[in-house]
Amino acid sequence: MTHSVVPDIEARLNLEEDNSKEEMQNLLGKTDFFSNLTAEEIEIVAPRINVYMAKKGIKIFKQNERNTWLCILTAGKLLVIKHDGPGKDQDIAVITPGKCIGEMSLIDGEPLSATVIAAEDCKILLISSESFKKIIKDHPELGNKLLCKIALMLTSRLRNTTTLLARQLS
Repeated sequence: MTHSVVPDIEARLNLEEDNSKEEMQNLLGKTDFFSNLTAEEIEIVAPRINVYMAKKGIKIFKQNERNTWLCILTAGKLLVIKHDGPGKDQDIAVITPGKCIGEMSLIDGEPLSATVIAAEDCKILLISSESFKKIIKDHPELGNKLLCKIALMLTSRLRNTTTLLARQLS
């Protein structure tokens, strides 16, 4: 279950090595992203996911990094911050257990658009772009299901952003 990770991320987070099959199924079942998977699909996904602990205050992701990870929070709270210049940091979201971040970089490989900090001690699941692409290649039906889930998340976030923008402009 231990896939190599970007060294900078590994230096910031603590890998949990001893997650049983039952614990992984329980963790995945509590997330919005994986909640609709069958037991067989969870068995395919689980070995491709690493579980990490992040202490309060740790920067899990840094704006403009080229990390291609889908991050799913299972415990704690994350703060998403946008840096727009010296002294111009803006809190843009609070991520609660079950929610995902990093799906845009997972798909397009572009640098991260914001910094993510552990607002509390957190437990997170990380799946790499490489592992995600392997699921798509080896299990196309499951891959399509996961891609549709990402598309739904992105369209929901785009709709929310469009609504906020419209309010700002009016």
